Amino acid sequence: MIEYISPINNGKISLCGYIKNGATVKHGEEWNYNSKGELIKKLNFDHGKEVKTAANLPGVEEKKDLGRELAVMESIGQMLQILTLKKANPGKGMFKIQRCDPKPIDWVRGAVMLTPIDKTYSFAEKCDVAGTFTANFKSEFPVKFNLRNLQGYNSTDMMVKMAIKKSAGGITYGFDVVSGAISSLTSSAQFTVQYEVEINPMTGATLAGSQKGTVTLTKLDGKDVNASSPIFFEE
Repeated sequence: MIEYISPINNGKISLCGYIKNGATVKHGEEWNYNSKGELIKKLNFDHGKEVKTAANLPGVEEKKDLGRELAVMESIGQMLQILTLKKANPGKGMFKIQRCDPKPIDWVRGAVMLTPIDKTYSFAEKCDVAGTFTANFKSEFPVKFNLRNLQGYNSTDMMVKMAIKKSAGGITYGFDVVSGAISSLTSSAQFTVQYEVEINPMTGATLAGSQKGTVTLTKLDGKDVNASSPIFFEE
């Protein structure tokens, strides 16, 4: 499976294929999404040659559902940037969070001192979340945000658990979304998340290759699902 974001329209293309003589040969299905995460085209290839697929063949609807699940999990991953220890990352596509927090150093202090962190975010240039919450590293806490510029999703409601501990490489920062939901005017999804990364305590930089994360989609538009995808943030 190969996935990439189009630099032209910010849409995503997911395709199956293999490498032959240094070139990618399409083999299997290709899914094309627009910048909102909506499936706009699905193609099928046989060793590089496009072939027609009848709309009613067995498994087509299941593949379409899988493509939609992947798009939802990608949106959840973008939204979760707000829970990373470093808040300077620009985000992907239209969704931005790097100007939400005027005092990002609070997160480091809260992690070291294990003290509560009171935060209020408002819609502004390069801030596409709005809400008030109190984070801490001792117990679970609720996070409710209004959202914009996130492929149509306008709200999220999560129960979050954060942790920080010593590790061989320095310190390990992590968060779990014990239960989470994201919704738009026409769709809703429920999910859980586990994520951790090692950080150099002297510089605050994340250690390359140390990120471990998974987002698991548990329900989509009221239907039970079980789909998981790795989650990584820019280092």
